[in-house]
Amino acid sequence: MGDTTSEGSVSNLWEDMSNEDDLLNAEHESGDELWDDSNVTDDQLVNHVDQFEGELGMGVDYRRFYNLRRVNERRMKKFSTVNTDYQLTFSHLENRSLNSMIPFLRELFQNIFDDLVQNMLPHDLVRIVLQSDTLEYPISIAFTRVSEFTVDLFLDELIRVLQSHEELRLDASIILTVCHVSMPRPGGARLKRGSMGMQSFLHAKRSVIQIHNGAGDQLCLARALVVAMAKADNDPEYATIVNKRCREQLERAQDLHTRAGVPLGPCGVPEIKQFQSYLSNYQISVFSGDHFMSLIHKGPSALKELFLFYHKGHYDVITSITGFMGRAYYCTECNIGFDHMGDHSCEKYCERCKRDSSCKFETWRHCDQCSRNFLSDSCFRNHTLVPEQGRWSTCRRFTLCKKCTKFVDHKRENKHVCYTYKCKSCNKYVKDGHLCYMQIDRDDRDVDDDDLLMYIDENPAANFIGKFKPGSKRPFIFFDFEAQPSHVHTPNLVVAHRVCHHCLNLDVTPTSTCELCGKNEHVFKGPSCVDEFCKWVFEDQSFERAQGKRKRKGKNKGGRSKRMNPGTSSCFDGDEYECENNEEDMIIHNGAILLAHNMSGYDGFFLLKWLKDQCIVPDVILRGAKVLSIKVGDITVLDSYSFLPMALNKLPAAFGLDESLSKGYFPHFFNTPENQDYRGKMPATNFYGSDSMSTGARERYRAERDNVFIQHAHNQGEKKIGKFVVDGWASTTNTVYEYQGRFWHGCPKCYNSYNINNVSLITMGELLERTVDKKQCSYLRRPNM
Repeated sequence: MGDTTSEGSVSNLWEDMSNEDDLLNAEHESGDELWDDSNVTDDQLVNHVDQFEGELGMGVDYRRFYNLRRVNERRMKKFSTVNTDYQLTFSHLENRSLNSMIPFLRELFQNIFDDLVQNMLPHDLVRIVLQSDTLEYPISIAFTRVSEFTVDLFLDELIRVLQSHEELRLDASIILTVCHVSMPRPGGARLKRGSMGMQSFLHAKRSVIQIHNGAGDQLCLARALVVAMAKADNDPEYATIVNKRCREQLERAQDLHTRAGVPLGPCGVPEIKQFQSYLSNYQISVFSGDHFMSLIHKGPSALKELFLFYHKGHYDVITSITGFMGRAYYCTECNIGFDHMGDHSCEKYCERCKRDSSCKFETWRHCDQCSRNFLSDSCFRNHTLVPEQGRWSTCRRFTLCKKCTKFVDHKRENKHVCYTYKCKSCNKYVKDGHLCYMQIDRDDRDVDDDDLLMYIDENPAANFIGKFKPGSKRPFIFFDFEAQPSHVHTPNLVVAHRVCHHCLNLDVTPTSTCELCGKNEHVFKGPSCVDEFCKWVFEDQSFERAQGKRKRKGKNKGGRSKRMNPGTSSCFDGDEYECENNEEDMIIHNGAILLAHNMSGYDGFFLLKWLKDQCIVPDVILRGAKVLSIKVGDITVLDSYSFLPMALNKLPAAFGLDESLSKGYFPHFFNTPENQDYRGKMPATNFYGSDSMSTGARERYRAERDNVFIQHAHNQGEKKIGKFVVDGWASTTNTVYEYQGRFWHGCPKCYNSYNINNVSLITMGELLERTVDKKQCSYLRRPNM
């Protein structure tokens, strides 16, 4: 091979090899009939692929000649990099050397590389390494943008290696290693809302310009409109208008009020409509954060669109509606965002070509590639176009199977198998009659703690606080609210214990820590405790960690902002900040499960109110007015009462635990604003709600308060008095305590007298008689007892 070719050019080598090949003179009929390659041998396809493609005007199914199998994958989230190893095997090409079939290989490897990069974005970086037992050194392609990657780059390197008297046989073991680096999207990363608080969301979004009213004016709507118009008109004074320290924005806002006939002051929907009537060349659309990001006003269609964001009586400017929604596309007809052109359906989008066009029927046009029909020539052309933000044309992505007549989406179903469908439970393609069950939670798979901790020790530079490897069990957060008992309950204390599978069985104390969780106990005090707790739990702390705490660094003369340097952020008002990491912000509650007792009837409503104020819509499961589950992203809040339907103070007795673990008593009614700094004696019993306690609970409270010891089954055993055994007995006060449980004492309202107690094996009627006898026993009713 090296003796016959002096240059490393692929095109020259193809030309030489094509002149040496005897081309097959294939006869075929012209027309719209689909060509069937089933009668053509594989050898004919390999040796004469150029002629078949040139004469028949269509491609050959190259996938019949190779198979790609993923054997390993390594993800480096910190660097947005994925390394994937594929085993490449060929069929019908055994014992053939590469220099005998270069023309065929170009198209073959083109199909292989298309499969490898099909889910990558054009601006991402990719590096491909080919390793084989027949090669002394691997063939490597340097990092290249996906949009610039071509099969010629690989073949040029391949030919260079073959010229060094090396040989790569297709029947040998071949491993392709693909390194994919996800690069930020042009114009900034798409930041989706997730569970981020509203202020953090607005601060993080580069597609939002926050409007700042001046002292004494309330012209945020007019200010937002003049900034949005300057942006839409490419006003050369835009930098001055957007700067809150310059008077240009205020003067234009006041002038807009005057020209539109709108009085100066706060504005609502009526004033928006009045501005819209004056600004007839613009379409004003207003999204409301107070109504879960819904559209509260949309003007008539116009050439220029102005998008505003309303929240808590204030207006800001949306400079990019796709960036604001964190989507690749936005449909102005449906007012929703979406990521893939083929996934959206509305009157504005043609169902056949999946493009933003109003295709009308002229004459049917059939596509031989995807086997679908289109409304017109323009509709046919549209379906062959590749979107700007993707690599899949409609023709390549959607096809109609001739055998089973199924509409196949190749982006989601890589290899179509006829008469199958995707099971939503196991995510496998199965045939009719498939029976499936709920799958095991992948987050509950066992993980070796020793291996995990050893990995942390070997990587001290990485911060693992609050992070869990894929496959590890979820962390738990147990929390409780304490509120002031006014007419509106106002929480002023939240205590949260965070534990994981590594520290779950250890005692949690104010100073206890975990290698994975960090500090176990977190206490939030004061009137803002709910906000602090919810931000700690729900906010997208990966963003907070990346941004760090912003510290004022300085400003330029004249109030104009500098060009932003790496590692810094700049605002329109000329302030420049640098990031300062804080270790406390490193905790990330990935997949955490939060548990609170009686969350469904109390604690959960504080969480829902905060989520509503932040315009976050959670997934909620209700049972009547009770909240059984709250899900925000991958964080789930559950009510432990659903699993342990009893009061917390009854749990130790129910599970045979130490009495000291029983829930104590708290003076809820003493928790008032004026008593927050109280230091003194224990409050009176009425502050503990003793009047609303049951008789038994009241006696236990008084015994605990007065340090009275009560003998019962879980300390020294039940006291036997005569022929009777009593539930509790206090020797210092000579008092007997009896708890008339329905199951143990044969309650006539709950059980029939002939029912058998399956523990004592005595009828409920006999248990009731014994209870009455004990209650009426003269010995137990003596004055000294």
